[in-house]
Amino acid sequence: MKRLFVLVLALVIMLCGCKSSSADEYPVSHMVSLETNIYNNGEFYYDSYTRLNYCDFVTMQSTIVCPYPNCTHADSSTCSSYGLSCYPTVFDGKMYYFKYTNGTYSETITAYRCDIDGTNRIALETFTDWEIAGYNPALVVENTIYMTAKQTAFNDYGTTEDYVSVSLISYDFETGKFNEVVKIGEGYNAGASIKGEANGIVYISYSYYDHELTDEELDALYIDHIFPESVLEYYKFDLSTGELSENDEAVWKALDGYLIVYNDDLTEAIIRTPNGEEYDIGNKVALQVCNDYAFHLYYGLIIDLETGTHYESKLPLETRYNVEYYLDGAYILKDSLNNEFIRLEASELIREEITS
Repeated sequence: MKRLFVLVLALVIMLCGCKSSSADEYPVSHMVSLETNIYNNGEFYYDSYTRLNYCDFVTMQSTIVCPYPNCTHADSSTCSSYGLSCYPTVFDGKMYYFKYTNGTYSETITAYRCDIDGTNRIALETFTDWEIAGYNPALVVENTIYMTAKQTAFNDYGTTEDYVSVSLISYDFETGKFNEVVKIGEGYNAGASIKGEANGIVYISYSYYDHELTDEELDALYIDHIFPESVLEYYKFDLSTGELSENDEAVWKALDGYLIVYNDDLTEAIIRTPNGEEYDIGNKVALQVCNDYAFHLYYGLIIDLETGTHYESKLPLETRYNVEYYLDGAYILKDSLNNEFIRLEASELIREEITS
């Protein structure tokens, strides 16, 4: 499926899938952003000082990830909360994270492992001539983390070319090895983003320019933030067969088995349940799905995905809070701008049914 698309947030928008407390560890698959990760009835997140924190959703207490009792958490050379970079993921009692480095004729992704408190760090494996493809989320499936990456090429000056190849890559926590899983495509300023997983299918969007951008287009892009039209395609990757195929639907998100699907001109969308029911959501695609409800609290919208009933939120419109988690009958909400968490019972969050 090919469409022309203004590349504003196509490849950097963060996926939010809400997890419940049905398991202490990860479900079969879950999404990880560069800076946040739900884990064990809580969430790892970075604060404004790039320190890794953890909020325990049982106690609603946040702590900086550092075991040293007298640490002021102000010195990155002594405090273990710094430097945990991207995709902080816990597997088998250890924290894994990744670093991307670039230089003249050099682009690498390195996997690291440490204790959950950030100490005892070890560099494990380096993937040479690859870079992580933008601020895109990763997908963890059992012992493997999948991410999109660009295979870099260099010009005569040692800097990267604009024409790049983009692939789905993986890192296996058990074997400690990177792998190029499948090539998605290539083009000028190309990039891809994992949109989520449902029923063993990973949904991916891929965008590129079909020509080298002119100096005028580059000035418009980087100075005026006017984005030239790019080509946007959608793909499906089958985890069981390893096959990548073009998707004839514009799946914008896959959240806890639910699919958010755009129409052909990317102006309206529906949310599709695992049972095949479809509900119109207009252009409100930045939904969170939690406990079989869809939430778009900025607009005050809540949908019961089992019945299709619409409700109103009790929070003020244009709130910065998003639903992150459901635990023991209550919803955990997060203001990502200020890294503030609150806990609300359903009766404190959901207002009466919308009848008109």
